[in-house]
Amino acid sequence: MQISDERVEEFKQIYKKEFGKEISDTEARESAQNLLNYVKLCYDMHVEEYKRKAKLKDNPKGFHYDDNGIYSCPICGKQMCNTEVWYDECGQKCLDCQDNLNKKRIPKSVFKNRDSWYSYWSLESKFGLKKKEARKLVKEGKLKTRILKNREGHNYFELFLIKDNPVLK
Repeated sequence: MQISDERVEEFKQIYKKEFGKEISDTEARESAQNLLNYVKLCYDMHVEEYKRKAKLKDNPKGFHYDDNGIYSCPICGKQMCNTEVWYDECGQKCLDCQDNLNKKRIPKSVFKNRDSWYSYWSLESKFGLKKKEARKLVKEGKLKTRILKNREGHNYFELFLIKDNPVLK
């Protein structure tokens, strides 16, 4: 979809009002096109999520994707596609994270509220707590971790629920 000259001019005026700086037609056209592409992407993602939620009505326990897309698990970050993806009321996830949910190693809140837990990486990012230091605190019993196991029984990810670790609030 092309941006009309009229919309480019409108974009330039808005930009000048917001940032106090004039930009060229080329910069305005490119920025407006980027904005349009971003909005279209957001809209397309919303439509896709709406379709998935509608599909849950026919498959209340969940389903695999069948679109050949590549996705990341929002918990462990594993790359997955099609039958490796599980979608249910908690959203998309890898089959190992789904298995941990089923076995009650982690609560639904982990999937519904990203701010309810920390990974080692986010502990370092938010609190400056290095992984080695965090492991020591776990060993000393000062932090409690939830250990996720893959379907073969091997540990593959650890997270820290805020409700288990009030010190992290």
